[in-house]
Amino acid sequence: MTRVYERMLVAGGAGYVLGLGWAMMNTSYDVWGAFVLMPILILLTVPLLRRALRDEEPVIMRIAIIGLLAKFAGSGVRYYVAFDLYGGLSDAGRYHNFGRALSGAVRSGEASPFDVIPSGIGTPFIDRFTALVYTVVGSSRLGGFIIFSWLAYIGALWFYRAAALAVPALDRRLYAILIFFGPSLLYWPSSIGKEAWMIWCLGAASFGGAQLLTGTWGLGAFLLTAAGLVGAAFVRPHFAAIWLGALVVALIFGLVTGRSGRGARGRFGSLVFAGLAVAGLVVVAGITLRYLDPGDGGDAAVNAPVSGRVTNIFEETTRRSEQGGSGFEPITIGGPQTWPYAIARTLTRPLLHEARSFAELIPAAEM
Repeated sequence: MTRVYERMLVAGGAGYVLGLGWAMMNTSYDVWGAFVLMPILILLTVPLLRRALRDEEPVIMRIAIIGLLAKFAGSGVRYYVAFDLYGGLSDAGRYHNFGRALSGAVRSGEASPFDVIPSGIGTPFIDRFTALVYTVVGSSRLGGFIIFSWLAYIGALWFYRAAALAVPALDRRLYAILIFFGPSLLYWPSSIGKEAWMIWCLGAASFGGAQLLTGTWGLGAFLLTAAGLVGAAFVRPHFAAIWLGALVVALIFGLVTGRSGRGARGRFGSLVFAGLAVAGLVVVAGITLRYLDPGDGGDAAVNAPVSGRVTNIFEETTRRSEQGGSGFEPITIGGPQTWPYAIARTLTRPLLHEARSFAELIPAAEM
């Protein structure tokens, strides 16, 4: 069996070298740069998996490794759709063009390296993060997709570890298959864009939060949770607010039921974390309101009642949802009594009878 594996490795290595040589002769760095990055990322990931999954069944390790290869394949499909079917008319194309221009200016000395430090909220943050990636690895378009998809893969690994820690009765094999091979997770976060960043950050926040909830916390868990939530807030502050709100509820529930924290020190730590989470939630909620309802930037908009600003957010979300090629008619929010139905239909769209194409049938079947 060992000889069979050795022969497979030799054959695979030879095929890779020949394929890379052909790509370098017939394609641009936009494409062949990815074939340089993939083996490097695989070599970095395998030791991480061995450490993260050292207490798991061997089958989980195999699922995770195959999941990494599937993630790279999903990145290739996403790249084909974005730049061949859509002709580059996608958010990924915009991020790529900005990152290539800014990273080129940094390497030529026309711009400062500090210019690629991510800043801003939402799109500007991903613009500069893409430029930072390109400054390090070069402006390979497919390579950028591979880097971002790898970040999403690490986020999925954190989600797995969080679930395995917080839910002892979890069917770990099934969850690993879902988190590493779910069609939506293989496709959408596998390109340059906000999705990969958010899964990376929320995965980190979830794993750190699971440690806080189960009483296995330490400084590292607190820092990982904080870093994940701060990173998410830079791109999608309302998602960070949702995660923080859930963490507050979970910590309080754990304190009341005695499920979080071990002994007086553990309960005191959970109480401190809950207080910090509440304070963080207030800050992030304010950032979320300014992000989702910027208004005209004047004092009247900033000081408007929260209820009025929330109404403006709902109206603007409805307007955006009804426009464009992928527009749909959202559920009308008439009051708190409509929230459960609106949440359920938002999370379950599209259902099978709502699919209008094969592309929509895939997520409908997944749901």
